[in-house]
Amino acid sequence: MATEYDWTQLTVHMHDRTPLSRVFAAWATPAGLASFFVGSARAIEPSGVERAPDEHVRAGDALCIHLATNSARTSPTEDTR
Repeated sequence: MATEYDWTQLTVHMHDRTPLSRVFAAWATPAGLASFFVGSARAIEPSGVERAPDEHVRAGDALCIHLATNSARTSPTEDTR
């Protein structure tokens, strides 16, 4: 029997010494999400205009996320951190 997952929510518990402003930017901007969590992310305003990668996502925006495996994100010249 296949496992059913609820993909409407995500809860993450992490302990880190990173300043709160940097953590917020990592979760609240497309560039931040793409830097550690997903392959790429775009925020689209309700009017259809795409937000800048470092601009905070706002209520009403559509968040388009492309998930990628490590092998898909890494190339010989890419920094793997």
